Amino acid sequence: SSAVFAVRLAMSSPILMLYLTRDLGLSPAMIGIFLSAGGAGTLLGSVIAKRVSARIGVGAAIIGGTFVEAIAAVGIPASALLVNPMPLLIPVQVINGVGLSVYSVNHISLRQQVVKPEFLGRITAGRRFLTFSIAPIGAVLGGWIGSMFGLTQALLGAAAAARTAKGPPMQKPIVPIRAVESTASRPSSQAT
Repeated sequence: SSAVFAVRLAMSSPILMLYLTRDLGLSPAMIGIFLSAGGAGTLLGSVIAKRVSARIGVGAAIIGGTFVEAIAAVGIPASALLVNPMPLLIPVQVINGVGLSVYSVNHISLRQQVVKPEFLGRITAGRRFLTFSIAPIGAVLGGWIGSMFGLTQALLGAAAAARTAKGPPMQKPIVPIRAVESTASRPSSQAT
């Protein structure tokens, strides 16, 4: 799901500023407020991530975070339907940030739990390499869809890509995972 998220983000990144300025007519100040709302949501999500996983379980928090982010992704192109899009864009960005942080904190915590400490750096580097090496495909795809069909359609395509990221984790036995064990309590298999 991280790779699909990277593709989705790369799809929307080259066209988001064009969409906000050309299609929605937002000023630089309004764009700054919009982007700041995402930061506020990310901060809020990082604060509540542990409480969310304690209440519904780590697996459900990972799925829920990605689902919330996918739903919020639809709000950006939907804002074109409004005369004043800011009342929709601000909460959508906050919700997007919350979902992203709840997903990320729990996803990374789970990875740290299941991977032996001596392999964690290599696993994380490999995951990041795979995730970010396919992101340029999303950028090209987003730019192409935007130029061929319009910016709104490209953002809707990116939102659809976000929705597809929700499938793979749900097919694995991740939902029943309730808690993340502290990695400090797990001994390394390497001698020190």
